[in-house]
Amino acid sequence: MTLQSPDRIEQDVRSLRDHFIPISREDLIALLVDEARRESPLTELAFAALVRRIDERFAKFHRSAMQELVETYAPFDPDCILVDIRREEEQSDEARRVRFHERLGEALRQANFRRLTPEEISAALASAKALGMRLVVDFDAFAHLSVWVRGEHTDRWTVRRWYRLYRAETIDVPVHRRLVLVYQDAAHESREGADPDSIFLKVFKNIPVSDIDSLLPTCRVRLNWFDRGKIILPTLSGIGLSLAKVVKVGLVATFFTGVYGVVAFGMLIAASVGYSLRSFFGYLATKDKYQLNLTRHLYYQNLGNNVGVLFRLVHEAEEQEFRETLIAYRVLLDLDRPDGATTAEIDAEAERRLRRMLGLSIDFEIDDALAKLERFDMATRTTDGRWRAVPIDEAAPWPDERR
Repeated sequence: MTLQSPDRIEQDVRSLRDHFIPISREDLIALLVDEARRESPLTELAFAALVRRIDERFAKFHRSAMQELVETYAPFDPDCILVDIRREEEQSDEARRVRFHERLGEALRQANFRRLTPEEISAALASAKALGMRLVVDFDAFAHLSVWVRGEHTDRWTVRRWYRLYRAETIDVPVHRRLVLVYQDAAHESREGADPDSIFLKVFKNIPVSDIDSLLPTCRVRLNWFDRGKIILPTLSGIGLSLAKVVKVGLVATFFTGVYGVVAFGMLIAASVGYSLRSFFGYLATKDKYQLNLTRHLYYQNLGNNVGVLFRLVHEAEEQEFRETLIAYRVLLDLDRPDGATTAEIDAEAERRLRRMLGLSIDFEIDDALAKLERFDMATRTTDGRWRAVPIDEAAPWPDERR
């Protein structure tokens, strides 16, 4: 299965190191089983059986996690149509809200997302806009706002700018390959359609780092000086021309009766009102153009909303944990050190193998992977902190075991 084009891979090699492992389950299993086949047919059969047990183990756990997450989210789901029949003495909404955020954060971290700090969000909002728009966001309208990202890399965009005579140029744009937005409206009515009782979840793809604010429902388009000039200058010049005409009419009117003076004054008022309306509608048209560009961009970048986000996250968490476990175990088997391998050695070998397979520099999450191997009785740790792989036919991550 081809995941990316050669150009995309070359682009990602320049990216920041990320925990996400971009290979399908089927491709990874095929590669590792093929390695086992080269050892012996019996090793291949034993390894394939172990893979099935690992798969069953993760499927059972994440199916349970999915059910718990959806049930916890139900009272805050804006799309939910179920009747809430909880008793008064049951857990309060605030306690359930805290519990949901904890479970959601755990699922996001398992799917190798990281939460942006307030400083990172502020820096992104202060940077130049890749979409060419300036936005204003009312952060007081949110009772909760968190942004989770994964896959930080540099994309190449072709742009045309007026001060370069609209010649095409290529620029590097820092992009989040995946971005999850979690927010809750504040209790006060800060905007039309605000719903303080719900928690909104959205997931997007390929969002420029500087355009995070474009995803928020409270963002408003702010025109730049160039667009303001296109509105203000024609208006001022038009009013000036009208005044000049009125002055001419006024000079002529001095030789006639007072009726012509009234006509000249009426022309001045009409011209001023006309150009003011033209300026106002020009402002609305320019603002609508930017809003249309923003809406069109987000239409293709949105991957899911609310409960749909939860299903995607839990599925990706299962996939990532499966890949980490399988890779760490295979690496530990291949190292085959009598006195055990250190965490640093396993980490370096896992990253080397991923670089060889995918052509990408990935930051393998070694501590989490080794913890799963130990929990599943697939590896043992010596007193001095070294690791040994349990033989394939003795490893036992059965579905009915304790996680």
